[in-house]
This record gives sequence, C-alpha cells and structure tokens, in this order.
Amino acid sequence: MKSEDEIMAYIAGLMDGDGSFSIIKEKRMRGSIYSPCIQLSNVFEGMVKFLYDLFGGSLKKKSVQRLATKQQYVWNVRGFESCSYFLNKVLPFLVLKKERAEFLLNFIDKFSPPKIEIGVDGRYLKKDIAEKGQESCHLRMQSFNNDCLVADGYVAKQAIKNTEDSIFWSYLAGIMETEGSFSIRKNKPSHGSKVFKYNPLMQLSMATFETMNHIRRNTCFGTICFPKAKTAQRGFVYKLSFGRISECISVIKNILPFLRFKKETAEILLDFCENYSCIKNRRAGVPIEELAYRESCYQKIIFLNKNGFNKPSLIDSETPKQGDEGQG
Repeated sequence: MKSEDEIMAYIAGLMDGDGSFSIIKEKRMRGSIYSPCIQLSNVFEGMVKFLYDLFGGSLKKKSVQRLATKQQYVWNVRGFESCSYFLNKVLPFLVLKKERAEFLLNFIDKFSPPKIEIGVDGRYLKKDIAEKGQESCHLRMQSFNNDCLVADGYVAKQAIKNTEDSIFWSYLAGIMETEGSFSIRKNKPSHGSKVFKYNPLMQLSMATFETMNHIRRNTCFGTICFPKAKTAQRGFVYKLSFGRISECISVIKNILPFLRFKKETAEILLDFCENYSCIKNRRAGVPIEELAYRESCYQKIIFLNKNGFNKPSLIDSETPKQGDEGQG
C-alpha cells in the first residue's frame, strides 16, 4: 500500500507537468475580487477524477481547440481554504513549480478572510490598499511562466547510482504520466541489412532544467538533448531520453508501482526490453519469430499512444541515438 507521501509526490509530478497555480481576478461593481486557483488539464479523464476524489473542486470538459486531436479534461479547485489544503499537502514535493506554489500559499496566508482587512499594526486596512496588494500578487503570479522560459539553466552532475527513495520514483512516475512518453523506435534497415531495427525509447520533455536536474541527481541514467521546436519560445526544448535496454528496465521497474494511466504502455515496453533477443550470428539473420515479436510490441504501443490517450510518441522520428545495446 502506498504511503501518503508517495501519493503526494506522485501528484506533485502531475502538477509539475500539466498543473498550474494562479490568482484569478474578477471585476465586480464595487471593485475586483481575487481568489487562488489550482488547475490541471489532461487527456486522461481518470487523472482529473483522481484529483477530484482527493481534493474536491470541479471537473469539466475543455472546449476542443482547433487542430486538437484529443479531448482535454480539466480539474480545478478555487478558494482560500481549499487551495491552502492542497498546497500544504503537495508543496513539499514540488520541484519545477515550487516557487510559484509557495508564492500562492503566501498570498492565501496574507489575504484570506478576515485577514484581508487587518494590517501589520493590528489596524484595519482600507479596501483600496488591500486590493492594490492583491493586484501586485496577481501580476507577479502571471509572470512566473514567462520567467521560467527565459531563465538560464545548467545541466547538473549525474548521480553515480540510482536512489532507493520511493518518494523520488513516485514523483518521476507523475511527471512521466504528463510530460513523458514510452515508445519503441523503429529504424529503417542500415546498409547491407534487410530488417528493421527496434529500440526502446523513454523521453521526458520540459521547458526548464529544474525537473531534469532533479532526475539526474537521483539516477545514473538518461541523456539530455536540445532538439529544435518551432512552437517553443526559445526555439528548442529540453529532452531527457532513456534509450538503452538496461536503463529502460531499471527506470520502468522503479516507477511501475506508481503509474496509473500509462501503466499498460510501460508494461509492454518492459516486456519488450526483458525479452529482446540480441542476435549474435548476424549472417543467419533475425528469426521470423523474433521479428514478429518486436513488430507486435511496436504496434501495441502505437495503438496505446494513439488510442489510449498517451502523449504522442517519437516512433519512427529522427531522435538522438542512445547507443547500440540490444540492436540486432
């Protein structure tokens, strides 16, 4: 049975991926009302229901955007008391969005009723002064996303061995559920060969370094690359890749107990890695049974990634090579 800390670390991974922290401003006849809001949007309906069952709030279907291929579901919780409860549970485990969550909690502590009317000296504040303070918090919260996109980063030194801390692995499971992908890369036959090459590939795409460095400090696996992306503000994105059979096996085994929505895909990839037969006598060719098994795993993951609402995988795309282990 998972501990509460493991569950909250998993949720922190979800929030670092697809979650948001904000201060909503609503204009009224007598001025503006400011309220904290925490939200998560994802294609997995079960993910938003999972958060709703734990923290309440509201659920809704997101309006289908132009060019969108999958229905998005949104969970959000609003109000000082509800947001404070969520933050006190999850904030200790956040990595990427920890600073903005702390800022939101400070806003709640400072302006939640009836504190909004009381100054430092114990006197009541004027309404316009209180509103001005909330407006500055509202603007500061809006700037967090832009700040993280333009901030400079660095690649942290990688750990010598994998951590045994279950809190970290539950967090990694959460971030993989939202920003990660499990796939099999199918490469065209090389010169002199007639068969396709199949290799495992796990990737995590993020806008900033914080989460990737957190992973590097706790694992001895993974390679960071910087592929170009026209839709990214920087012109490129940061990607952490696991491409060797041995490292995919190790990472999947550690996060599998905590996965909820991409568990089936991860299990197929784990089975592929554990049963991959390295062909020693290449002149004899790859047995038909082995090729059929590889293609079967490949097709199953394609189906789950397209119809099981996983993130689009990088199958058949140009990706950085991670070594030749297990190729045959």
